[in-house]
Amino acid sequence: MKTLSALCVWVFGMCVMFALAVATAPPAVAQEVHFVPSQSSASYCNTTEVEIWVNATNFQSGQIELTYNPSCANVTDWVGNATNFPMGGRIHIEGGKDRISFVGSGLKTGEYMIGTLTIHCVNESGEGCATTLDFTEQSKLFDDHGSTVPANWIDGTFECAPTEERDFDTEAPPEPYPSISGTHNGTITPSHDIIADKMFTYPCAGTGGHTEYVKIWNDTWQEGIETHWQGYQVADYHIIKFPRQFTLFANQKYNYTIRTGSYPQIWHTDRLETGDGVIECSEFVDANGRSYSNWIPAFRLFS
Repeated sequence: MKTLSALCVWVFGMCVMFALAVATAPPAVAQEVHFVPSQSSASYCNTTEVEIWVNATNFQSGQIELTYNPSCANVTDWVGNATNFPMGGRIHIEGGKDRISFVGSGLKTGEYMIGTLTIHCVNESGEGCATTLDFTEQSKLFDDHGSTVPANWIDGTFECAPTEERDFDTEAPPEPYPSISGTHNGTITPSHDIIADKMFTYPCAGTGGHTEYVKIWNDTWQEGIETHWQGYQVADYHIIKFPRQFTLFANQKYNYTIRTGSYPQIWHTDRLETGDGVIECSEFVDANGRSYSNWIPAFRLFS
């Protein structure tokens, strides 16, 4: 009877030990390398950070060859995880390719961040684009003897997001007359970010209405941006070009001075609310020296 009782205790003990072993067993290692996030995006001329992670057993080092569409994206930086992989580096190759190496101080098993990519959206079409982030066949993990460690290399995607509305457009007024050239002063308050390097002036029908000088600035941007007209010899003289692209930020008020020539279309109001924000007239002085407080030129800022 004692022998039977002892046997039952032994069996029970073994069952408990087995259950504990199962309960405390480490999670299975996936044997893979992947991006976090797997699907990333940025708008034109902006960047996002994408991490590369490994989850594998008995590896010490690795090499990554990454390719992507260079007309959509560009990798501008790489910061390796120096804590776990103190040796390594990156070589950027024009045409959409990066080579990355990383070396740990000993064999590793588990999940580790290898490093962080900075990816720049370079597509300026406004329609957006997408590219796969491809791990090529040259991407490999190695053990401490330099032998290849099998792993599943999971590609990612990067989207250069379609450009949201970036223009400021007063559109053409229903009644553009009376019109005359002169100097307009006022303010613009965009409802969204405006990215521009040109300005189109709506001319009255059959006239050479145009802008000869523009300056835009505010209290925190005193130097602002300004430009001068190039004359009628330019193919589209209704468009005046700025020396560089600039941004007017949403909900910030900017001052403007616009000097027009010939007969531009005019909104006859002191305040105009548009789908892109609000423009207000402070003063308009016409070519004859007369002053008005309710003339706003019709124009479009765009790039």
